[in-house]
Amino acid sequence: MTTSTPRSSLPTRLLRLSVAAALGLASSTLAACDGPSQSATATPSVGASAPALSGVDLHGQPFELSAQAGKVVIVDFWASWCEPCKRAMPGLEALAAEYAGQVVVVGVSVDDDPVKMREFVERMGVSFVVIHDADDAIASRWAPPTMPTTYVIDSLGGVAAVHEGYDETMGAEALRDEIDALLDVGP
Repeated sequence: MTTSTPRSSLPTRLLRLSVAAALGLASSTLAACDGPSQSATATPSVGASAPALSGVDLHGQPFELSAQAGKVVIVDFWASWCEPCKRAMPGLEALAAEYAGQVVVVGVSVDDDPVKMREFVERMGVSFVVIHDADDAIASRWAPPTMPTTYVIDSLGGVAAVHEGYDETMGAEALRDEIDALLDVGP
C-alpha cells in the first residue's frame, strides 16, 4: 500500500509565503520607525555643513546649534512612539554624561503630543537638551529619513556621521568611537 503526503494547496502556500514576507518586512523595520513626512529636502550628508537648528528646550531655554561652535554635537531625531528610539535613549544619556563639557547632545522630538513627549523624557531619565519640533520646522530642514536618525556634528559645524535607525549590536559604541576621533582622544 502506498501512502503519500498531501501537497499544500496553492492558496495555503501563498498564504504562508505572504505571512513569511510580512514577518520579514516587520523584522527589518524593528530598528527604525518612519520619520516625519518630508519635502524634497535631502538629509545632510557627511562633509556638508549642518543645517540650522534652533528652538526652546523643555526648560524654556533657547538652543542654537550655531552657538555650539568648538564643540562636538550629537543631534538625535526621535519620537516617543518609536521603539528603536526608546532603546537608543539610554546610550545617548550615557554619552551626554560621559562627555559632559566636551560634547553637546540634543534630542529633537517629532512627537505631535507634547504631553507624551514630556512623559517619555521623564520616564527615560533624559537630562540632555530636548527640543520639541511641534511644527516640523527643524525636521523639514534636516529631513531625517527614519526615527531615530542621529547626526554627529564636528566642532566646525560639519556633519561627521549620520546614523539611520538604531543598531542593537553597536549601540552607543559607534558614536563613542566617532566622538573620540573628533576629540582626538587616544585609546
